[in-house]
Amino acid sequence: MNEDEFSKIQAEAYPYNIILSSISTVASACAIVFCLLMIVSIYKIGWKKLDCSMKLAGVTVIFDLLEGIVGLVLSICCLLNLDGYLKYKLGCHLVYLFIILVDLTSFNLTGIVALERYLIIVRGVKLSNNYLFLIIGVFTIINVSGCVIGIYYDSIGILPAAVYCFLKYDNIGGISSQIIALFSNATSVSMIYFCYMKIMMQRVVQLGELRELFPGKYESITKQRNMTIIKSSILILTSTIANAPYLLITVISMFHPDLFTPLLDTIRTAFVMLNMVTNSLLLLVMRSDLLNELFN
Repeated sequence: MNEDEFSKIQAEAYPYNIILSSISTVASACAIVFCLLMIVSIYKIGWKKLDCSMKLAGVTVIFDLLEGIVGLVLSICCLLNLDGYLKYKLGCHLVYLFIILVDLTSFNLTGIVALERYLIIVRGVKLSNNYLFLIIGVFTIINVSGCVIGIYYDSIGILPAAVYCFLKYDNIGGISSQIIALFSNATSVSMIYFCYMKIMMQRVVQLGELRELFPGKYESITKQRNMTIIKSSILILTSTIANAPYLLITVISMFHPDLFTPLLDTIRTAFVMLNMVTNSLLLLVMRSDLLNELFN
């Protein structure tokens, strides 16, 4: 892509490129702060002392942190007009690969953490390391295959808001790769929803039993029970609000690429940024022991 074509894309994207970059900067910074807090907790415990479950959560935090750093760097580059790398094919492909692989892996790992916590808390079953690696391996194969298809069919391009490079929907490669990405994402989100709701219900039942066993602490246990319900409901609702618009806009854009304007790109990516923050918060809630360690 020559300089004139790139300048035209930037001109058509204004002011949405500035708006999106600003949103991305704030959201990425928030996600980075949450991740750093969890990393401090892990450091205080000591990596060698962590069991496999906690190490999995630690790896998830690292990918969440990478996702935040990538988003922050790209958005700042756009704000400072240092985004000339987007006009080069290699630069555009690298941005796409960083975004898609880090983002999907972060979601996949959060889903696996949710599954692992569900099996322990609700079912009383510990997921073996072999099964953990198998699930991670399957997700990795799915994600990489989607990237290979997208690059092979030359389906990567600058998005309308001119901040990121991602899939274009004007050929079969872009659509196929997006379907694979949506499948990977939707599977992880479904795991998070199902497992987290089951964990929430289990904790509410346990608190109800404690309330009967210790009637003298009825009010404090009831308050704790209600806070668990409220906190969980807010997180699930926020995650739903973040995922639904992204899915809707993506599906519409796949069938009608001409409707994918800078405005829609800004809205869709803004919800992706919100999802990134929500993802970090969900991990904090699911592994509250990390949060407790931070303040000990």
